[in-house]
Amino acid sequence: MRLNIRHNFLLPITLALVCSLVSFGDYAWIPDYHHLQAKVGIDYLHSSDNFGSDGVKTALTNANQPTSLNDFKFWIEGEYGFVKDWSGYLRLPFTTALIDNSTETLFSGSGFSDLNLGLKWNVLRSKSLITLELFSRVPLDYRDWE
Repeated sequence: MRLNIRHNFLLPITLALVCSLVSFGDYAWIPDYHHLQAKVGIDYLHSSDNFGSDGVKTALTNANQPTSLNDFKFWIEGEYGFVKDWSGYLRLPFTTALIDNSTETLFSGSGFSDLNLGLKWNVLRSKSLITLELFSRVPLDYRDWE
């Protein structure tokens, strides 16, 4: 039996690309010229696993006790179409994070997260939509944790 390396490599890549395009399809739309689009959303992350430097998945631990991370973000985003096929956006997230083990909370905190700024350019507008994006994150708070 001969393995087709090209087929075995291209199929997962193609499926991932198609699925990501479908799931992020609405993200490519740019507001019309001189229009503001406002969005709000929430993101939630829970993890009790970590990947080590060798790539092996391991359990998060602190003092040999299982630990978990919970991160909740509420964000608001404004996107403005400042010229035809160009827009700029600003996303401001408020986050609450909690690290705990089975008996106590080890760390918790909340506040504004990094400010996201970006530009989007609609390269192709037809039945298909292709958009390029350039973005940057600006820290709103700096603390020396050492």
